[in-house]
Amino acid sequence: MSYCALCENEITHLNDSKEHIVPQAIGGRRKIRRFICKKCNSGGGQDWDAKLAEQYNWFSVALNIKRENGSYPPSQLVRTTGGQGLIFHADGTMSPDKPEIITADTPAGRRISIKARTKGEARKILLGIQRKYPNNNLLHVLETAAVESTLPDGPIMTSFEFGGPFAGRSIVKTAMAMACSMSLPYTACDYALCYLTGEGSTPAFAEFLIRDLVLNRPTATVFHVVSVFGDPTNQRLIAYIEYFGVSRFVVHLSNSYQGSAIQQTYSINPVTGEELDIAVDLALSDKEYELTLINDAVPQGSREAVFNYVMPIVLRSMYKREDERVFKQAFMDTCLELGLSQDQELSEEQYQRFSFQFAQKWALHILHIQKNRPRL
Repeated sequence: MSYCALCENEITHLNDSKEHIVPQAIGGRRKIRRFICKKCNSGGGQDWDAKLAEQYNWFSVALNIKRENGSYPPSQLVRTTGGQGLIFHADGTMSPDKPEIITADTPAGRRISIKARTKGEARKILLGIQRKYPNNNLLHVLETAAVESTLPDGPIMTSFEFGGPFAGRSIVKTAMAMACSMSLPYTACDYALCYLTGEGSTPAFAEFLIRDLVLNRPTATVFHVVSVFGDPTNQRLIAYIEYFGVSRFVVHLSNSYQGSAIQQTYSINPVTGEELDIAVDLALSDKEYELTLINDAVPQGSREAVFNYVMPIVLRSMYKREDERVFKQAFMDTCLELGLSQDQELSEEQYQRFSFQFAQKWALHILHIQKNRPRL
């Protein structure tokens, strides 16, 4: 018989659930059954995992994480150093954070310029304007409205916050799910269990940046990793969890572990879904272990060093995707403007006209890159 690790109700075929070890919202794939019931899975997903997904959403959007269920992360509100508000979408495009309506009186009459985030929003705005000017049919302009990505007016600012009581419980739950996938009973994770169920107020996780616990860290890929380590000699059952390279946590599952020596690691590239062979050293020294218990394992400058490793990898991936998108869009727009099919053979005159118009579009992108992209 199996019991839910969180509510201790018996798990049957009616209330069993598939729990993602790493939350699906940030790219997790591997699942475990007979760990928690459907009710606890749903509750933990809505509260704990949702908060964790929110904290990492910028990375999910920047890397265009496609979830196992086929969905993409929600768009992310960002702001430039110049104060421009933008909505950053998973496909790499950006749109204004709010619609813009500009009116101007000209000799030919009143001119109204609209910038909207979606065609649906543009339609609502036009309907509102048409109520003021009922003799004009304005909706037809949607047929010829241009759809384009808004360019930021300068470097984008962002800030991050990881952990806390809700996202922290998601992290601890992930460590417990990994331990149970290794055939350890959930009761072996007594320290973590007290935290998840509210019986213990002390967080069962702590940021760990004293040293890099990943022994074979890739230089061009960010990843998720969950590693569980059982040490009966020191009676420790601990886990290491890292998401997107930026947050690195040690989780205390038990400080009275009596089982056999054990370690297993699950790691995944959240962009491709490919599992990775990542080695983790969880043989913490007594001093390191003590510092995690009081959440004091973050030396000065260590967070900056972590971001200096991660951000160039993320930005290179994001910029490459943006360059490919702009190149493809410029190619299609040029074909459309010249009345060409994308696979037809061009005459010398068509080739010259195509090259000129395409180069103009691409040059605007190059100028934007030179002005706004940091050198990596």
